[in-house]
Amino acid sequence: FSTWIHLNTDFSNLAGYSLLPSLAVADVLQDLGAGALCKWPNDIRIDGEKICGILIECVSSSSKVVKGAIIGIGININSCPDDIGEYSRSTCLNRHIGSIPDFEHIAVCINRAVMAYSEKWLSGKQADVIALWKQRCDHMGLPVYVSRNGEKILGITKDVTDTGNLLVQIGNELVELSSEEVLCRGSGQS
Repeated sequence: FSTWIHLNTDFSNLAGYSLLPSLAVADVLQDLGAGALCKWPNDIRIDGEKICGILIECVSSSSKVVKGAIIGIGININSCPDDIGEYSRSTCLNRHIGSIPDFEHIAVCINRAVMAYSEKWLSGKQADVIALWKQRCDHMGLPVYVSRNGEKILGITKDVTDTGNLLVQIGNELVELSSEEVLCRGSGQS
């Protein structure tokens, strides 16, 4: 499903905002009894298996002001692909909770959570939202592969910046990632 979030804010206020919807979805899935956690930048996983992906499209009213965002959320409810690769295993909600609520109920709860986090974000509490996202990240401090120029480079996830970028230790260098693909097997797995 997709949801519209009214923002009416300067582009500069949205650095790191892409983490927010994944946190909202993880909260709702955890409330349903599924141990959902976040994978940078905006996937949701349970035991290292992807259950949800999120895409965000901002709509601007001028060169500096973002009118709002369309947030597309795809959750595997009753089925999922069997095997989509070494670093991209998937799961579905019915494998993790006994009774699946009505999908519309799930969507309404997620929409409310996204709106609540957006209000918090726009009121100047971005650091609080990012700190909570870091607590819910399933690969913080764990090995990951960064896909760069067709190459997989091994590193360790270290932190998330206040702009939502991922910090990965690669050799002796701390690298800040803004859009690179990060491959990881998930919580507790190397």
